[in-house]
Amino acid sequence: MSSTHAALERACALAGIETSYRDVRGVRREVPEASLRALLAEFGDDADEWRRSEPLETQRPCYLPEPLKNGGRIWGPAVQLYALRSQRNWASETSATCFSWSSSGRGAAQA
Repeated sequence: MSSTHAALERACALAGIETSYRDVRGVRREVPEASLRALLAEFGDDADEWRRSEPLETQRPCYLPEPLKNGGRIWGPAVQLYALRSQRNWASETSATCFSWSSSGRGAAQA
């Protein structure tokens, strides 16, 4: 690893920017350097100041469903609400609920 790349990773760590992620198959992928540099530039010199200035209770991680806490996997569809329609209406809560129940019957997770 070059010293330039190491410095970039340190800057990202200070800003709270992850330098890698796991794809849908669980394969670790590195974020391209150009993307990391763009994020750091967008965040500015005080990128990590927001993290230190927030009360500790607001720094908790996002909600994580139980099956994922121990390395499990779940699936579910991502659907644009306007794409759901029935013979009676267009993109209603009823259409979304019916789609959700239909998906769960095929093994999708209910969030």
